[in-house]
Amino acid sequence: MSKELTKVVDEIGREKGIARELLHEALEEAVLAAVARKIGKLLEPDVMIDIDKGIIDIMLPKEVCESVDDKWTDIHIDDAGEYKENPQLGDIIMIPATLEDLADRPLLWLNRSSLKNFVMLKNRLFLISFRIDR
Repeated sequence: MSKELTKVVDEIGREKGIARELLHEALEEAVLAAVARKIGKLLEPDVMIDIDKGIIDIMLPKEVCESVDDKWTDIHIDDAGEYKENPQLGDIIMIPATLEDLADRPLLWLNRSSLKNFVMLKNRLFLISFRIDR
């Protein structure tokens, strides 16, 4: 993933003349939107991307429970101790997730949703910058 992510961002930046910072923000928003579609819009996941290293970090908020009804929103109290010292029922803790956790075929999911949104956002940014330059 690292080489692919860096390569895509650099290619789009060169082709469209868009600053890497804007592409970084657009990519984060695209991945966040894709994650929100998967786990629900009421939750507030965190997505952090390091383009240079090609790393996408995803953190999902989960409630500490005695029984897990939904794997996307709940974590069993016995498992929560791995992420927080002395967790209590009802605590909301951030749990790391990967693209593999979110999809049966993660690269397909990333390509079809996140990168599609990324390209759409990139095109919008290009149009906005074109309008500002005129």
